[in-house]
Amino acid sequence: MQNLQKLSTWFTILMVSALMISVGAAAPSGGTFAGKPPTKTPTPTPGGPTPTNTPSGPAPNVTIPNTLIGQSPTSIGAVEACTRFNIADLLDWGAKNYRIYADMARFEPVDDDGVYGSPTIAQVKANPNIIPFAAWDAQFDRTDAYFFEPGCSPLGTSSRTILNTLQANGIRPILGLRNVDNKGTPAWAAPLNPPDTAADQNEWWEHVFAMVYTINVRYNLDVHDWEVHNQPDNTQQGWGGTQQDYIAFTQLTHDAIQYVYDTYLPGESFRLHAPVSTHADDWVTQTLIQNDAIVEVIDWHRYGPPADQAMIVHDMINTNNSDGIHEQLHISEWGNLMNYNGAGRGYAEWMMDFSRPASKVDFSSIFSMYDWGATTCCLGIVRADGTKTPTFYALRMVIRATQSAKNVYQINTSVNRPMLATKDPLTGKLYFTIMNPGAQPISITLDVGAHLTTGTATIYEHDDVTFFDTQTGTASISGGRVSFSVPKRSNMQLEMQ
Repeated sequence: MQNLQKLSTWFTILMVSALMISVGAAAPSGGTFAGKPPTKTPTPTPGGPTPTNTPSGPAPNVTIPNTLIGQSPTSIGAVEACTRFNIADLLDWGAKNYRIYADMARFEPVDDDGVYGSPTIAQVKANPNIIPFAAWDAQFDRTDAYFFEPGCSPLGTSSRTILNTLQANGIRPILGLRNVDNKGTPAWAAPLNPPDTAADQNEWWEHVFAMVYTINVRYNLDVHDWEVHNQPDNTQQGWGGTQQDYIAFTQLTHDAIQYVYDTYLPGESFRLHAPVSTHADDWVTQTLIQNDAIVEVIDWHRYGPPADQAMIVHDMINTNNSDGIHEQLHISEWGNLMNYNGAGRGYAEWMMDFSRPASKVDFSSIFSMYDWGATTCCLGIVRADGTKTPTFYALRMVIRATQSAKNVYQINTSVNRPMLATKDPLTGKLYFTIMNPGAQPISITLDVGAHLTTGTATIYEHDDVTFFDTQTGTASISGGRVSFSVPKRSNMQLEMQ
């Protein structure tokens, strides 16, 4: 009898063991992504990847402590272009600013009253209606908004409509004020380039006043970011004066804008962006030395890795800071003039650099959102026919995690890959973004216990082959950890809460 009982006991143990082995073999392995749809527009896999996420699993190789090190940019956006304007593109991308060329050639292609030097500054202050605003309305309401640009077909929309649409959708216009543009137009404005006589100064002051007054007082469009010229250190962009002339030009421009705000917009404030130079060069230094008190945003361009230039500008401000205020930074043109069809990882990494403390910028505007013209000038992250390039999606992933001044946290890691940790102070969502340009996948065990002990991670992937910033699944956070694999040559983002 005892022998039968022993046999029965051993049989039970063997059956249980066999069942456990069977269940274990059927379970998915930790950190892998199974069943990727072989299409360009995949749908999320129900349930997503099943990670190894228990504290007893692999030791973390990436940890996000509760150590705040800075903030991401306040406003990320793009420069306009003449072949397209579709608010759905900007909203899909997550843009918060749109840089517009508000040149004389566009809004005052002929002298509005036909008398050079008239009216005087004093006359405008005494009675703004001395300005023939019907002529201004006609320019703002032209449905061929980019008439001034050769090779651009009429879009069937007006500058006023563009500004109204941006305002209605919470996207901040940044308007660049320029007397003579890169094509030498308008011809009538040549004498005020630079405005060094009283008549020249009357014309430019009235032009700036009429722009700001029309947009913000007559139209109530809430435009509060104004750039002074475009690349004045590059003669091909139209500036006809010296560096010192530009310093005076900035002062005259500021005076006209300030008068509108002081007189007609009580309680409102504006940001003056200068010098809008081609590089972080001496034009930035002289702007800080001579115009520190009136410039709120140091603005420049960089077609190359922007982090080094941002660090230089921070040093310039610290060295030349007579007003005691560290100005905000705006890189108002960056990227590539000719090709956004690659995977976009390089541009995405540049955008991540805008959130790192040493190379932080407050505003960025990629050049450009769309193609400029039917010629060979410039291609955009969205083509003229509406096709969105891979770079559009690679940048959209970064924008999700960095738009609108998110908190940036320290990362402790042994993994040598670009990565960024941010948190939305309003929603509490935690973002971990990582790039793997290598030829092998990377296994990550992420410790977010300082922020979340349990929760859900929504996973996005961009590889320029199958996934284009696509949600590929969800994963559970347990014990403050989640493990996953980053495929080769791909970007990945976890949105956690």
